[in-house]
Amino acid sequence: MPESGAMLVVVGSLNLDRVAVVDRHPAPGETTIAVDSHVGLGGKGANQALAAARESAVRTVFVGAVGDDDAGDRARAAMARAGVDTSRMAVAEGVPSGTAHITVDGHGENSIVVIAGANRHVGADALATAFARLEGADAVLAQGELHPSAVDAAARWSLDHDTRFILNLAPVVDVADRTILAADPLVLNEGEAMSLAGRLGAGSDSDDPGARAAALHALTHHAVVITLGPDGAVVVDGAGVQSVPSPTPERVIDTTGAGDAFTGALAARLALGDGLVAAVTSGCAAGAAAVATLGANQAGFS
Repeated sequence: MPESGAMLVVVGSLNLDRVAVVDRHPAPGETTIAVDSHVGLGGKGANQALAAARESAVRTVFVGAVGDDDAGDRARAAMARAGVDTSRMAVAEGVPSGTAHITVDGHGENSIVVIAGANRHVGADALATAFARLEGADAVLAQGELHPSAVDAAARWSLDHDTRFILNLAPVVDVADRTILAADPLVLNEGEAMSLAGRLGAGSDSDDPGARAAALHALTHHAVVITLGPDGAVVVDGAGVQSVPSPTPERVIDTTGAGDAFTGALAARLALGDGLVAAVTSGCAAGAAAVATLGANQAGFS
């Protein structure tokens, strides 16, 4: 059990990942034979919760949904074995668990198609039930894979309970502006940052990630983190712009879930009270470690 008493609540999606490893991604209309395969847990929410739980000093509570099927039962068990509190997970009756079909090439690059399944049943009402009688959270983390109403509800609960709200708006979905303004930090990759900046009118004349992060920070008045893959991340807060390098991984097998490992570790360290740059440094280390193994996370899925 965590010793610090710190609690992170992760609101997000959970999928059954079906991974096919190929020498190269097929062209349109082409059939390719996989050289390896893997079935495991996935979904941005689950990946981030599992990464946070590896920071053993923080209690990680997952709020999401699975279907009333074998995959859902196995997913709940695997999350619990990994140290995630699954008591707030819902089971959607008559609905299959979410599924992701992932293709990974010889360079570790991936393409992903997601079938939402039970994740579509995580909305504002489901969150109200899950958050009932939940006390003592130090931070709430949400992503863009759920219905926008669920993300908005997580932000609203955080504001009402004076709790830090961390938003990984991936993908960039149509959440309320107040949800974006509540995020501290707002975590995006370069493509997401460009998309959101365009939507909010927070444009920058420069393609530099630091300039784009600074433009978003000027609008939200909260911290912004833009991830740069193997180049680490750029952080903008009241102290200015700072680049955080990423360790060089010994090998790159699969980049699936590396960004989620980053975000989960970052959120856990913030819940524990670390400063933003220190938390981002931990996130970079977690992301670099994640690419050395096949699959989005290391949770056993028997």
